[in-house]
Amino acid sequence: MEPSLKHRLSLSARSNLLKILFASLLLFTCLGSSLSQTSLRTINIRVAYDEEFQFRREWNLILRRTIRVSARKLEKHFGIRLNVISYESWKSDDSLTRFFDLMNDLRKKVLLRGCDIVIGFTGQWTHKDDLAGAAVYLYNYIVVKRMGSEELMSRILTHEICHLFGAVDLEEKGSIMDMKNPGKNFDAFTTRLVLLNKERNFNPHTFPLEKDKWDKAIDLCKERKRLGRKELDLKFMLAIFYIEKKEYDSAIAECLEFLELYPRSAEIRNLLGIAYRRKGDIEKALEEYREALSLEPCIPEFHFNTGIILTKLGRLEEATQDYKMAISLNPEYAKAFSNLAYNYLSLKKSDLAIQYAEKALSIYPRIPNAFSTIGGAFLLKNDLERAESASIRALQLDPSLSVPHNNLGTIYLRRGEVDRAMAEYKTALDKNPYFPQAYYNLGRIYFFKGLNDSAITAFLRAIELNPDYAKAYSNLGSAYLKKGMIKEAIKSCQKAVEIKPDYALAYSNLGNVYLTNGMIAEAKHAASKAVELDSNLPEAYNLLGILHEREEKLGKAHTEYLKALHLNSKNISAHLNLANLYLKKMLLDKSAYHYQRVLGLNPYCPPAYNNLAVISFYQKKYPAAWTYLKNAEKLGIKVHPGFKEQLQKKINE
Repeated sequence: MEPSLKHRLSLSARSNLLKILFASLLLFTCLGSSLSQTSLRTINIRVAYDEEFQFRREWNLILRRTIRVSARKLEKHFGIRLNVISYESWKSDDSLTRFFDLMNDLRKKVLLRGCDIVIGFTGQWTHKDDLAGAAVYLYNYIVVKRMGSEELMSRILTHEICHLFGAVDLEEKGSIMDMKNPGKNFDAFTTRLVLLNKERNFNPHTFPLEKDKWDKAIDLCKERKRLGRKELDLKFMLAIFYIEKKEYDSAIAECLEFLELYPRSAEIRNLLGIAYRRKGDIEKALEEYREALSLEPCIPEFHFNTGIILTKLGRLEEATQDYKMAISLNPEYAKAFSNLAYNYLSLKKSDLAIQYAEKALSIYPRIPNAFSTIGGAFLLKNDLERAESASIRALQLDPSLSVPHNNLGTIYLRRGEVDRAMAEYKTALDKNPYFPQAYYNLGRIYFFKGLNDSAITAFLRAIELNPDYAKAYSNLGSAYLKKGMIKEAIKSCQKAVEIKPDYALAYSNLGNVYLTNGMIAEAKHAASKAVELDSNLPEAYNLLGILHEREEKLGKAHTEYLKALHLNSKNISAHLNLANLYLKKMLLDKSAYHYQRVLGLNPYCPPAYNNLAVISFYQKKYPAAWTYLKNAEKLGIKVHPGFKEQLQKKINE
């Protein structure tokens, strides 16, 4: 009989062994204490089963046992508890030939409705890809195929749930994440990833993992990647996190490595498209999205991303169709509703923009871009109060946005708060230096204040960012005109008309340039063309008034100026021209009224101050005349020295 271990060990050896055993016991006790103190995360799940799954006897018991076994493993190893809140039938589409299409069928028909995850069980066996289960880290859905072995089905379910907690397919025999034959164990790498993602966010409208954990996730995947086992999922996860970190070249490199080994991955094509788009390579992005859709045409995210690209390319009607397709595939796709709303805003359909933005917010009430779009839509309707409220709410949710600041700038400009408007436009550009509309609006402010060089610089920058920006070309022409740069002014206005042949205001501005250059026939033709294109354009009637006044047809000029003011009571040029006309006729009170209206709309108009000084002098209001004269001088106008001397005498008498 073999002697016992105790009798074979020396006293010293026995002492050392006791120390080791004690240390091991202490380690086990500490580990057990740590596990017992691990916080429990409860995940609410909705379970769906299709008609084919129910063909098997005792299908409902099989389904419950499968979930129960998986739940026990997850709770024991990670402190993740599965809480089933409902079981419901799911009429799966029998015509689908791809397993991921089946998962999207589940996404479309069984909504989350406040749950964290939906798990679908299918009995369909006709899919080309022959997968046993499917899940994607960025989605909240799992599909598991019915199998002859409950144990294997439970492993597949556990495998797919782990995917939602950041785990990836591995070449790791015996591991639950082994891509060929899921085992029973949780390998160390999977354990670290799942624990890192344990408190992940299941809100479908936000990124799953907290920002402060992104680098840790990347480091874990890179460490595993160095083993050189060609585990493609590592590249997928790295690409996801690199995109979130805005490291687009790294994301592109991971995607391209993946595609070298597996070129028919729709998800990777989609990620590659996102990286290209955010890097600014629009054409490449669209190419990748199109390829993704050719491989998996029923994934709503692919249509959504294609819509973004088409919007950037100005193909709004096509983009609208892609957003609508995304919504048809996922009725709770809040961001698709929000982007669709923005498209309608771009198409000047304010009511539809508000309708779809509010639908987005009814699904998820914290979408800042939806509030921004509502602000823009109310601005289009000239409802400044509601436009301001929505824009401020957008910034409360996301202070980094630029569009709401641009909207606020326009709101304040319409209220006559010019400096406040300028500050908002500048803030918009601080947030986004590549925002052509904000440069355009800032240029308008500079032009309004008589800072023509700054206006020209801003308009040129807007055009640099958007070469087809007709409004910027048109206003650039007006700024060049103020500088006396006639050739440049004509060229800019003609470019605006070339880009947008039905742009009535560009014709009106072109007419003003022709008029200044003494090209009367051309000016008349441009004014008539402007009225033909838009019979409600006040600027065109104002131009016609100037042309009539040039020909001493003062009655007709008066009529045209009044038409302009009837269409827009805040048209500064029409007020100024009408004031000048009344001054010619020595109708001083009427003239003064319109000059004062000009200054109420634009306190930076030197001619209005100068002429009010003259009117006040005639009316023997000498102190008021002196105040107006000094304001004119402050704004750079050269007051007639004789008039100034005579006014000083009157004041000193």
